[in-house]
Amino acid sequence: MVWFRNFVRRSVGSGSNTLCWHDSLLGETSLEDLFPRLFQNSWQKDTLVSDMWRVSGGSREWVWRCKV
Repeated sequence: MVWFRNFVRRSVGSGSNTLCWHDSLLGETSLEDLFPRLFQNSWQKDTLVSDMWRVSGGSREWVWRCKV
């Protein structure tokens, strides 16, 4: 798991203190910078990671809302 620790920027935990697009989750780069077209089309630009997923039937599902 050394490779994982080398690339992960922060532990998200519940996601209640981590902005999905703006915080650096992998390395030094935010998802906003890694995926500018997805960010541009997102309705959730300032959303916490915890607000981007829900539990359904015992599993987690990502909830992406975009303009397209």
